[in-house]
Amino acid sequence: MSETLCWHCKNACGDCSWSRQKHTPVKGWTAVRRDVPVNGRPEESYCVIKCPEFMPDRGYIPPAPDTKKTDVSVDYKGLWKLCDEKFGSHTRAFGEAGVSWTTLAKMHSGGLVNLDIFVKLASVLHCKLEDMVVLV
Repeated sequence: MSETLCWHCKNACGDCSWSRQKHTPVKGWTAVRRDVPVNGRPEESYCVIKCPEFMPDRGYIPPAPDTKKTDVSVDYKGLWKLCDEKFGSHTRAFGEAGVSWTTLAKMHSGGLVNLDIFVKLASVLHCKLEDMVVLV
């Protein structure tokens, strides 16, 4: 299971708009939906990666960016197909997002994922982040 940023946030228990507004996603957050079972039924949930309301708990040390393999899996074939459908070519879609083919190829071969890049691509492609990445 992926670790959500919320587990390290002072606001997590009652001071967050997510919990105050009946589980409405926080405006401006970067999150991947991942429903969790509650009493045998799926409950809407998210793995939060970035959040404008985040206030670190005392002792929280943020992970260094791009330095470790992640528990996020990218559906590269699906991504290429989505780019080709919306832009006629994935290279053109990457250019619109300001992402080089080389950067994506290095991430793909090295198993590293920079989620900021996929947030940009999701914006350009007008899709959700979870259309491209899956938590494993």
